[in-house]
Amino acid sequence: MKISWKKSLRFVFLLSLSSVAYADFTYPVLVLDQPNTSTLPIKYRSANTPLPQGSKVVTDGLYTLPMMGSAQFSEKQLATLIEKTHLPSLIIFDLRQEDHGFLNGDAISWYGINNQANKGKTTQQIEQSQFQHLSILQNSKTITLQQITQKSDDGRILAATPLIIPFQTVFAEADLARTYNFGYTRIYVTDKESPASEQVDKFIATIQSLPLGSIAYFHCRAGEGRTTTFMAMLDMMHNARKINFDDIINRQALIGGINLSTLPAANSPDYQSSLDRLNFLKTFYNYAQTNRDNFKTSFTDWSKYQITLKTSIEAKKAAEQQTAEQQQDNNVSSASNPMPTSTPAVKEIPNEMPLPNTSVTMSALESEDNNFA
Repeated sequence: MKISWKKSLRFVFLLSLSSVAYADFTYPVLVLDQPNTSTLPIKYRSANTPLPQGSKVVTDGLYTLPMMGSAQFSEKQLATLIEKTHLPSLIIFDLRQEDHGFLNGDAISWYGINNQANKGKTTQQIEQSQFQHLSILQNSKTITLQQITQKSDDGRILAATPLIIPFQTVFAEADLARTYNFGYTRIYVTDKESPASEQVDKFIATIQSLPLGSIAYFHCRAGEGRTTTFMAMLDMMHNARKINFDDIINRQALIGGINLSTLPAANSPDYQSSLDRLNFLKTFYNYAQTNRDNFKTSFTDWSKYQITLKTSIEAKKAAEQQTAEQQQDNNVSSASNPMPTSTPAVKEIPNEMPLPNTSVTMSALESEDNNFA
């Protein structure tokens, strides 16, 4: 969605006040993510970023991965990246669930508590909300942004510097991608959380449909949690059958991401979501490692099968346990009620027919679990 472009010279006037502490904000808050500077995006890295000297991690399959990642970029930062990398074909994976866009080339967004303003919304609701937010800016003469300077542990803004900016242009990220003829897809992921299954399916389907030679460019707001998660997932899709989980997680941290295995303190507000994300990545690693159909089976379908398989195995174990307990009860009952020692008289069988065989043979039931292929 492109709202407007103005081709006049860009005169930026910022009225910066001293950082002021606020007791409260009305969320979501319009904030500055990145100023429009001609630098590389923050946290920029690629799969062939050199590892720190002495790193003891397996690098097989890493340096050839067609991917890179960073924090949110501004208009000029994307231009600088293109100039320095000379990439022939690029697809931007926008991992941000929160409303965001560009104001006069600056990267901006609407920040909710813990950056989760759109948590629980559908993709249609998010797109509508973002369109409305950007449209309001288009009809404004000046806009006040907040540059966050301090946040609480639970992600509330404690202090920010207000920036008053005269309106010139506003546009969405998809529009910026189109100006460079880049591909663009948005994967809606709540900040600090693992992605929903349908978003994982969308990611996999998009990766599988890319033309040969395409480079996947992942970004979130800070270039840390969500970006590292999806770069690790692509690494797993290519290398899970030959590289162990820990090496993949560690090497994604070493090239410039964060170590997703390192959890915050147990009393941290982000502990549970970080643990859930780590468990999700272990599950995705298993999915990638066991896949044999070039990812034609979706992550959602595979996950459902795993649940069904687990339920079946648990039911089988419960039945076996019940049978064993019944057998134990029977043995106890037999021990407390021994058979009489005297042999009862047997009626004479005419024609000297043999007595029927009274022994019982129990046949063991065998079952074979079907392995997912």
